[in-house]
Amino acid sequence: MEQEAADAEKLRRTRVIVQDNGPIHRCQEVQKLWSKWETQGLYIFFLPKYCSKINPIELEWQHLKKSELAGKMFDDEYHHCLYGN
Repeated sequence: MEQEAADAEKLRRTRVIVQDNGPIHRCQEVQKLWSKWETQGLYIFFLPKYCSKINPIELEWQHLKKSELAGKMFDDEYHHCLYGN
């Protein structure tokens, strides 16, 4: 984000980054930088807490959970990759 902010400032163009609500995006260390970034022209926009229609990866996870992985059990995290079932 520091580079994004620096680029926005250098180009004198407003830049908006859309993020999900992952803990790394909202941790205290990052929050301290928001006002600095805004003065440089970088703004952070957060998706609603849960909004699967706006966040494309949520649609993929939904498909995987309902279709590909539904009702399957694995011995460990590698079992599915190694044996394909």
